[in-house]
Amino acid sequence: MPLLERAKFLAISSQGMDEFFQVRVAGLKEQLAAGGALKLPPDGMGTQAQLDAIRDKVLAITARQDATWTGDLQPRLRKAGYDVIGAHQLDETETTWLAAYFRDSVFPVLTPLAVDPAHPFPYISNLSLNLAVLVRDPQAR
Repeated sequence: MPLLERAKFLAISSQGMDEFFQVRVAGLKEQLAAGGALKLPPDGMGTQAQLDAIRDKVLAITARQDATWTGDLQPRLRKAGYDVIGAHQLDETETTWLAAYFRDSVFPVLTPLAVDPAHPFPYISNLSLNLAVLVRDPQAR
């Protein structure tokens, strides 16, 4: 399997895990908060037992994903000329370029949304990146 295809598949599997939690695990947590399922499913596992089993499997899967990334893909990508780095590792030229890119390309398409008594809570699309900021009047008490 080509290196970049393996990295892409790892990202897809991680996204699949996100969606699993957003739908299935969220549903089980809502069910648990409501007192659990009214009737046990055919496998006999109650809501909490399902959540416990999911946790065990997810821990194993994410450990394998992490090991694949840090122990195999990231070093091989680095050797091939692709390096994934943190913002703190950027030099001054890269930081300046990134700030200009944000200012010129990202900032203009950001959409501010207000939530207050006069505005209903806005629709937030699935898997979108959002930033919530609480703004208070320093003069008001």
